[in-house]
Amino acid sequence: ATQQLKETFKDPNIVPGLCQVLGSSKSPEVLGSSQSPEVRKQIVPGLCQTLGSSQSYEFRIQILCQDFVSKTPRNSIAEVIAMVAKHDIPNNQWPQLFTFIQTYTKSQNPAEREVGMSLLNSVSSAAGEQLKPHLASLLQLLAEVIQDKENRMVPFYAIRSITELIFYIGDDEVRYIQGIVPTVLHVIKEFIPVDEGQACSLMEVFDEMLECEVSIIAPHIKTVVEFSLEVASNTELGDNVRVKAMSFIASLIKMKKKAFLKHKLVDTVLSVLFPIICDSEDLDEEEEEALGDNESERPAQYAPQVIDMMALHLPPDKLIPNVVGYYCTVDIQSMIDVDMMKMVEPHMSSEKASHRRATYICLAVVAEGCADYITNRHLQAVLHCVVTGLNDPDHTVRNAALFALGQFSEHLQPDISKFASELLPLIFNYVNKAAQEAEKNPKGLTRSYYALEMFCESLEKEILPYLPQLMEHMLRILRSAPTARPKELAISAIGATG
Repeated sequence: ATQQLKETFKDPNIVPGLCQVLGSSKSPEVLGSSQSPEVRKQIVPGLCQTLGSSQSYEFRIQILCQDFVSKTPRNSIAEVIAMVAKHDIPNNQWPQLFTFIQTYTKSQNPAEREVGMSLLNSVSSAAGEQLKPHLASLLQLLAEVIQDKENRMVPFYAIRSITELIFYIGDDEVRYIQGIVPTVLHVIKEFIPVDEGQACSLMEVFDEMLECEVSIIAPHIKTVVEFSLEVASNTELGDNVRVKAMSFIASLIKMKKKAFLKHKLVDTVLSVLFPIICDSEDLDEEEEEALGDNESERPAQYAPQVIDMMALHLPPDKLIPNVVGYYCTVDIQSMIDVDMMKMVEPHMSSEKASHRRATYICLAVVAEGCADYITNRHLQAVLHCVVTGLNDPDHTVRNAALFALGQFSEHLQPDISKFASELLPLIFNYVNKAAQEAEKNPKGLTRSYYALEMFCESLEKEILPYLPQLMEHMLRILRSAPTARPKELAISAIGATG
């Protein structure tokens, strides 16, 4: 079909005819045809080269007279207008477009105001760079219409337009929209119970502010973080909007850590993230995705990724005293600094397995970013925590402790090797047990071998004293394991010693 269209457009009479039809047709099906990439690609060159000036002018007038209020063809018409505007705006060839947008956005009719803002959003998306000379007036308009109380889609399109234009905003334009951040928050709060998908779309404005023009959001950082935590912690909301809220916090930590630290948000964020990690129906899934490269769609899986981001980008002394003090307090006060004990009551000895398990996930995800700090100050303490977890009666807690041990083995070398004589026998015993319970606890099997492989790989030549014992365990599994999976993992573990 694409090839046929290309051949058709070689006819010099096609583009003028197409523009005439699109400018005058009332059929949603006909207008919808403009969504074809090949059709759209031909319209602007056609207006510039194929059509005469009178025909081009007539098309521009006709397209603005289309039925915008009817939602079905609106997007198609807006796409066409946005493409033409991208060409016309630099040369001021279509002044009627700005008049149309101004008239509709100021209309007394709420439906017409929605039309005007929808069109401005499309033009901002397609021709943001071309709109730069008009930014001051456009931002003032957007700051005004975002206050619309009669039609919620008017502020929706206003925020989406701002999102598209932020990249082009300079110091001179910041003042026009810096004061509307509280209004943006209010609009998003109103959208969340109505349409979480649209609310997520609106929340992208904060990501753009962080990345392109942080001075807009700088005075409101703490307020936006508090809003994000409120959304993230609300278990009545859908996963996507909760994850979206946490992703802003992760982006803030990564890109503007000084602002994050300035507002002393570490404790506040950790106190919200930990219950989210605890609140999971699939307890064995989170540690598998906690350090994944892709953004998880589930809050309990994404929350550890935020803590991982904190570990990677914040000074360890601002994070570890809070993490270890908050989550890891099983009779280890003598092993760790006093400041770590400011949140005394232990989660590790909680009656709830989900709390104990979350402790090990949190310890695991800080290992990479805070490796030196942990090894120099708290290695014995965190290993004591892990040993406690390996003996937990709940298999999901044991699995999480093994995950933590695997992370420590990978990132806390060479110091952790000093504890090989204590840790390897524990891992060997757990590997044997997990092989026998592979069907009941498959995650335990993979976690135990993960910890074993990471430890063995890091030992290098220091593995030699333990090699006979390791081979004895692996050969026993190869001979007696009831299923193939333990044998596959045993072979992989043997390879890790090479």
